[in-house]
Amino acid sequence: MPSKCPWSARKILNARPLALTHLHYHVGQNSRFFLWHDPLVHNRPLLEQFDHSITSTMDLPIRSRAGQIINNGEWIRFSTNHVDAMALRHLLNTTTIVDQDYITWDDMRAKWVKCSSIYHSLRISADPPDWIGKIRHPYAIPRCSITLWLALKNRLLTKDRMINFGMLVTNGNCVLCHCMLETAQHLFMDCPYTSALLTGILWPIVNKWQDLLDGNFLIGTTTRVKKLCSYL
Repeated sequence: MPSKCPWSARKILNARPLALTHLHYHVGQNSRFFLWHDPLVHNRPLLEQFDHSITSTMDLPIRSRAGQIINNGEWIRFSTNHVDAMALRHLLNTTTIVDQDYITWDDMRAKWVKCSSIYHSLRISADPPDWIGKIRHPYAIPRCSITLWLALKNRLLTKDRMINFGMLVTNGNCVLCHCMLETAQHLFMDCPYTSALLTGILWPIVNKWQDLLDGNFLIGTTTRVKKLCSYL
C-alpha cells in the first residue's frame, strides 16, 4: 500500500481480505481466470496455498489461465506424480466446473449486486446506541443532530483530537471558557458556558456526560412533545 494513500482508498484496500470471503469464483470450461492468482479454490489464490515452485513443477507459467488444465468439463490428469501435483489435483477436484466463468457476491450474480448490498455485507452490525432516538425524531434539526451525533461518537474535530492527530494547535483550551482542554464532553456538558445555557431550557437537562451516552437527556418525567422539544 502506498505510504501517502487517501483514507478512503486505504479503507478499501484493507477490506480486500474481508471482501474475498463474500466472493465466489465459478470456473467455466474455457475459463479465462488466472490459475495461480485468482481465488478459485476456498476463496484463496493457489499461489497462497502452494510454494511458488509449483509453477515450474506443473510447467504452467505464472500467468496461466485455468482453462489450460480443463478438458471436456473436467480437470485434466497431470503427467507428473509429484506430491504437489497430487495435492493440487485433489484441491481442484473440490471446485465444480460450470459452462462459463462468472463471479458471485454472497451467491448473487454481478448484475444483481449493488453498492448497498456490498456495504451491508461488509459493515459490522450492532444495536443502535440508546441515544439515537433523542437526535433522530420528527422535530430534529439536521445540522444539530449531526453535530450531536458526532459528539456522542467522539468524532468531532475538537482540540484534543487535533493534538492526538499531530496537528499544530497553539492553545488546546476550550474556545468558550479558555480554562480546560477542549473535548467533546467538555464542550457539551462540563464547560461553565454550556452549563449556563442549559439552565435556560424549560425542562431540566442531565448534567453528566455518561447520562447522555446512556440515552437519558432529561431529569424526571414529562410528556412526549416536551421531550422532543427539549431535544432540540
